[in-house]
Amino acid sequence: IAGWMPRALAEAARGRAQVAHAAMARDAAQAALAQARRQEQVLESLAGARAAARALEAARREQARLDDRAQAGHGHHGELGSIR
Repeated sequence: IAGWMPRALAEAARGRAQVAHAAMARDAAQAALAQARRQEQVLESLAGARAAARALEAARREQARLDDRAQAGHGHHGELGSIR
């Protein structure tokens, strides 16, 4: 009986160490997944902000084009000049 007891205790300790290691690995994987999700949200936010910036720039260009047409129309009977 005395011969197998230390071996059984050692195996039990190894088993507990493996369980603890697996739990730490699981926790690390969950933390990495949470970090990846946060990064994904940041990237989606950036993509949305870039799209909004592109739309804003397009609107500014269109407004400048319309302003240029309106100014060009004041001096003669152009498209917008004839309205006034």
